[in-house]
Amino acid sequence: MLLPCLLGGCVERSGSELDLSSATLLSRDKHGDLNKAVFSFEHGHRDEALAGNDWDVEFGNGGDGFNVTMATDDRSRIRDLGWMQWSGLDLATLPHLPAHPEPAREPQAKAFQGHIYMVHTKDENSDLHVLFRVEKLFPGDRAELSWAKVEAPGK
Repeated sequence: MLLPCLLGGCVERSGSELDLSSATLLSRDKHGDLNKAVFSFEHGHRDEALAGNDWDVEFGNGGDGFNVTMATDDRSRIRDLGWMQWSGLDLATLPHLPAHPEPAREPQAKAFQGHIYMVHTKDENSDLHVLFRVEKLFPGDRAELSWAKVEAPGK
């Protein structure tokens, strides 16, 4: 059952445990508030004082999609892994998602309810792999996510 995971529970997948957390991102287009449209997976929240304006993902800036290029030194990538439940995820089969070799603008990934996305967030002070699932999508308004940090594929 997914509900306990959203409340900070864990999910066992192929011998690895995912510690799932949740976040809600409001559309920047509709709400006009950057701080409610962004999230830091590295710091686990959107509090600017704690995250230091070091965001990893943004929702709804140019439609219902996710941006991971958040700063001039950003080399981050995002890949839509398709529709799946956390229970169907096999960590051993995650694709390799290398960061851009130089700072680059990653294309926006369209948001789909039920899809899991892999993010490799990389900049001057972070190098992190994250999976997130769009639990609920309210088009043009918000996306409710569950997410977990994972080891880089192949480790």
